[in-house]
Amino acid sequence: MDKPKLNFRFHNPNKTDVYLKVFLDILLDVNMQRIAEEVSIALEESENQNDIIAKNSINKGE
Repeated sequence: MDKPKLNFRFHNPNKTDVYLKVFLDILLDVNMQRIAEEVSIALEESENQNDIIAKNSINKGE
């Protein structure tokens, strides 16, 4: 006897914009530490680049 094929259907009663906001909130909650680490790294790199630009402009006499 063959097993019946499973057929899943999901019903979402929310409007699309409400669903997307809830989904985004879930993703942000799950990844908050990783997001904070990436922002911190980006800020450090930005500060390092600004320091290099400032040193180069001082050396050129600008």
